[in-house]
Amino acid sequence: MLNASDFMALLSDTDNAPNWLENVKSVTLMERLSPSETLVYTHFNSPWPVLDRDLVSYSCYHALGEHKTELKIISQPYAKAEVSGVVRIKELRAYWRLEEQQSHLLVSHQAYADPGGSIPHWLSNKVSLKSVYKTLQALTEQLTNNQFSRDNLISQLGSCS
Repeated sequence: MLNASDFMALLSDTDNAPNWLENVKSVTLMERLSPSETLVYTHFNSPWPVLDRDLVSYSCYHALGEHKTELKIISQPYAKAEVSGVVRIKELRAYWRLEEQQSHLLVSHQAYADPGGSIPHWLSNKVSLKSVYKTLQALTEQLTNNQFSRDNLISQLGSCS
């Protein structure tokens, strides 16, 4: 049975992230603030003529109940200098909620992001929906086929600052 630790191991495997996160060029752990908190830099590929995007995010893994945990993710746009030729995503709020049930792991995800720049909303929404679908498909494949490393430092349950 897949459990929350397996899921967190996949999310913590930053080298593997481009294999399941759609349109991601790289994910880099910038700093581990505590066993449950990280600061991460993500570089997104964008199709021409749209400029690439990047994101600096704070993540915190904490308990919501006896068998329910959450990875909370919030943008931290000023924690790293902006990169020339790349648009910084300044507004993002997301979470992954994990609930271990008797025979399976229930995963729910919600995210809101403003991609910044001058992308029409209709195009942004269309690309986002397609990207989420492909990401969830690839995530399922990674988990099902055990295609991630458990050797990385995995976020532990803690409290968020």
